[in-house]
Amino acid sequence: MKVPRRIKRTALEQATAYVARSAPAISGQDGNGTTARLAKAVVLGFDLAPQTALSAFREWNASCQPPWPEKDLLRLLETAAKWPGERGNLLAKDGEAPLTPPPAPARAAEPKPERKPPAKDGFRAPTVAELQAILFHRELGTIAGLTWAAQRGVLVVGQWRDWPCYGVTDASGRVMEVRRVDNEPFPEMGPLPPRKSHSIKGSEKNWPVGLAEAVDYPAIALVEGIPDFLVAHDVILWEQASHYAKQDVQCAPVAMLSASPAISEDALAYFKGKRVRIFAHAEKAGLKGAEKWRQQLSTIAAKVDLLDFSTDKRADGTWPNDLDEWTKGGPWGDFKVMPV
Repeated sequence: MKVPRRIKRTALEQATAYVARSAPAISGQDGNGTTARLAKAVVLGFDLAPQTALSAFREWNASCQPPWPEKDLLRLLETAAKWPGERGNLLAKDGEAPLTPPPAPARAAEPKPERKPPAKDGFRAPTVAELQAILFHRELGTIAGLTWAAQRGVLVVGQWRDWPCYGVTDASGRVMEVRRVDNEPFPEMGPLPPRKSHSIKGSEKNWPVGLAEAVDYPAIALVEGIPDFLVAHDVILWEQASHYAKQDVQCAPVAMLSASPAISEDALAYFKGKRVRIFAHAEKAGLKGAEKWRQQLSTIAAKVDLLDFSTDKRADGTWPNDLDEWTKGGPWGDFKVMPV
């Protein structure tokens, strides 16, 4: 009996078939997370360039509710391509469909359910007017720094409950924290006391925000909290960019949103070979957290040090508590703090 010869399919053809079997992204049902996980699986699993992978998503994208703008879908694929990990592991040597199924949607039942990632639906990249509104209510550097943060995809705006908010997040889909644009605290809600920042349900506080977006940079400024994270964008541009309108820098900001947790074990590999400077908050909890992170990174990063603002005493005997306060303490002159 003659056995029919198997026809080998290209990586793109295999990827297209893989994506076609995947559940569509639906707004309100973790649509952002669904797309980000699928993008990572396809780009890495089939070892495709983002622009090539884009064509595998077009038919699937038409079934999404609503469909992704192509430029936003391409940005997700480009971010996915920066993640470390095995490549080509979904390619079938004989050209048949891979045995590994597409990533299940977050709502799929599992023996041990994974933590549902924070919902980003309704949040998007800010306009210039929205960036100006943020700066009107609180000085967080300049429009140049916030623009860079928005272009990196780590600064978003949207409505949460009754308030216009801005938030920080990244392509990992593991964390999302928001603040009110008017700089007022969120009111008490059940067991939650009044607070400046609110972590969206499902956020992993031990995940460093902006880590995937820092892959291409040799140095990382590791800060604590939303204000320092956004201000760090401005300080890096001030110190390292060749022109205020350019972003040709060697360092990228990354933030832990609380001093309490250790850095996630999943995140440590992304610091490998980097030059890291940790900007500690000048109080007991901040210094303790910063030292904990320094010890975690000491055997991974090419170089890691800690900047303690409590050593920078002012004429009145006080000192800045953090990077945000330090930038408001007077002219910087030639004094530079960012790693290169």
